[in-house]
Amino acid sequence: MLSSISRQRIASVSRALCYYSAVICTALALSPLPSLSYAEPVNANENSPARLNAQRYLPMDSGQPIHIMLYEDSDQALALAAGLKTALEKAGYLVTSDGAPLTLSFEITGQGESSGSSQQSILSLESNSSSSIQQRYQAHLDVYSTTQESLTTGNGRPSAAQTSSGPRMRYQIYLNDSATGKRLWEGWATSPLLPQGAEATALAMTDPLIAALGETVRDRGIGLHAK
Repeated sequence: MLSSISRQRIASVSRALCYYSAVICTALALSPLPSLSYAEPVNANENSPARLNAQRYLPMDSGQPIHIMLYEDSDQALALAAGLKTALEKAGYLVTSDGAPLTLSFEITGQGESSGSSQQSILSLESNSSSSIQQRYQAHLDVYSTTQESLTTGNGRPSAAQTSSGPRMRYQIYLNDSATGKRLWEGWATSPLLPQGAEATALAMTDPLIAALGETVRDRGIGLHAK
């Protein structure tokens, strides 16, 4: 049997343990939890002279089949169409030969142009002679830009694309509603020509463009690697 002194000691130790447990629990409850912060992913290609832009006009159903429209059957056009088909299927889209509710078309402009000057105008005019039937012209009005001269911001900081020199090209793809003809989305990439030529440069732009399908993108740097 325990003596009265032993029982008193046990009771004293128990009270002390309960007291310190309460102190520790209170301290833990009152102490602030470590803050969790989310770091934005770093674009390793931010300073690349190859730039991607895209504009979403209307919602698109990514589950609908896509038909790739060809305006000519040149070797280059067929190669680019094949590259688009591969990129679309790799991204999970269904590509059909005809009769799809979505139509994707493409064009290359600006081959051989130099960007040695950092000065750019607000309004630019581009010609496209990819069609053997007629030559088409496109006017581009820069309304807002943080990287170049625009209608609302005036002179901006020069982008990596503006400070690069040598021949450049622009590869643009469009997505339309086949039934109504309405433009749902368009995306374009600009870059100095790769040593392998315009076709290789456009094929290298294909995956980043398809990855941005249906999104709005502003001056994103992309890495280009000839396939």
